[in-house]
Amino acid sequence: DDGIGQDGLVTGHWVWGTTIYTAVLATVLGKAALITNLWTKWTWIAIPGSFLFWLLWIPIYAIVAPAIGFSLEYYGIDSHLYGNITFWATIFLLPTFCLLRDFTWKYVKRMYYPDSYHHIQEIQKYNVADYRPRMEQFQKAIRKVRQVQRMRKQRGYAFSQGDEGASRVARAYDTTAGRGRYGEVLNQPQKEDKSNGVGVSTKVIDI
Repeated sequence: DDGIGQDGLVTGHWVWGTTIYTAVLATVLGKAALITNLWTKWTWIAIPGSFLFWLLWIPIYAIVAPAIGFSLEYYGIDSHLYGNITFWATIFLLPTFCLLRDFTWKYVKRMYYPDSYHHIQEIQKYNVADYRPRMEQFQKAIRKVRQVQRMRKQRGYAFSQGDEGASRVARAYDTTAGRGRYGEVLNQPQKEDKSNGVGVSTKVIDI
């Protein structure tokens, strides 16, 4: 018994075969939608888009194919499908019952036993703004640390001084004077000034 359509005609096994195939296709695409974590334009094209394409392709194929001489069994099948309430009830209710267990499990898991990525998805979905100032401060701190590291690589130290101060210290330090164990300056011999007979110590500064 292939069933009787609303017009009183027998639908036939091609109508029921196409109906079951459409229901299976909707079930598979629904399962793919449940396990998809990120929806992009390509996801929308692949999952809902492919199902809509199939619904549009059936009447086109049912008209064009018999007209050019093949798939004659599809002639007039579109009116038996789209005009039958059983077709629409099957392709929507059957996938719903098949995916009810998966949907229930995912709902209970997310609502009562969530994982870390579930919380992150909720933050991104509702655009929670309390974490953003902290993130900006963290990024600024990272930039400062990287700047200091670059300075150390280039100079070897975190501060710089002019060459003028170093040259003054070198000129003021007597490198010719004898020094003791701890760096103290030893007594220098005195030379007598023949003009007035007074001993004058001379100090040579290495410039």
